Amino acid sequence: MRHGEILLPDTVKRYIGQSDYPMTEKGKEKMERSLKKLHQIFPDVSKICCSDLLRCVQSAQIAARIYGMGFCRDPGLREIHMGLWEGASMEEIREKYPKEYERRGKEPEKFSPPGGENFQKLADRVMNAVVSWEKSFGRESLVLAITHAGVIRAMKCREEGNPLNQVFRYHLDYGAYVLTEYPPAD
Repeated sequence: MRHGEILLPDTVKRYIGQSDYPMTEKGKEKMERSLKKLHQIFPDVSKICCSDLLRCVQSAQIAARIYGMGFCRDPGLREIHMGLWEGASMEEIREKYPKEYERRGKEPEKFSPPGGENFQKLADRVMNAVVSWEKSFGRESLVLAITHAGVIRAMKCREEGNPLNQVFRYHLDYGAYVLTEYPPAD
């Protein structure tokens, strides 16, 4: 599940990545509605795990209240690290680094902003976290993972057998959820 809407300093489209922003009140309200609906569909969630970034922790707090259980914070579920591009506007990056900007759009699985990570590294990090859950919680556990759009995009590519250069074809609104089997069954 993607975290709720975040409180940003302005309306400029930016690379947020691992910048730690809280949710808006609207975001909290939407998460409450989404999680109540999710609880009706999947009342037997056995674990709740979230990224350790504030927007996911706040979302997990709502989930924990609705499901009546605690949650774990897993840094493996953090959003992709954008390195020096973190917090910069997309327009600024397009102007300063036009070739790199274009390459990231074409090869997101290979291209890392300076000091950041690419989608291959992100997908590997997330898979390591998920595999560790299987060892800790058991294969049959239904885990609610509250995380970020980039993480979910990478997981969907892996689950569906699509190359990671297709991550941007997936769109996920704040508070939206998808069902995945992870790691995929043999």
